Amino acid sequence: MKKRQSWSYLIIAVGIIIFLLLAGTAFFHLSERWSWVDSFYFTSVTITTVGYGDLTPTHNISKIVTALFGLISIPVTVFAFGVIAENYLENRMGRLEERMKELLVREEEIEDIIEDAESESTSNKSGLFKKLLSRR
Repeated sequence: MKKRQSWSYLIIAVGIIIFLLLAGTAFFHLSERWSWVDSFYFTSVTITTVGYGDLTPTHNISKIVTALFGLISIPVTVFAFGVIAENYLENRMGRLEERMKELLVREEEIEDIIEDAESESTSNKSGLFKKLLSRR
């Protein structure tokens, strides 16, 4: 995936999670008359499927909305977390590929130095080590 495109997906994924948290928090605060903290807590526990059961909706409309909210928000949240994880792994793999390329270049340089030393057929091992250290 292109770097710019993956960043836009990441921003959208984080935005969706924030929107779900805010929408659920506002709804439960207004419909159940819970505190903002309890409403946020219930929303986050619902969309992450933890479901402790210490808070439960008491009004019929809240129960219906909670069921629909769970059916919609849980898969959307899982997808959003998948996008976040994919973005992280792509960045990590890119850094690992760069590091591996650096190591391969160093290995090729070392092989060239050893070949040069063998072709000179000198018995001076300190010259070989000096060349290896100077290439760092």
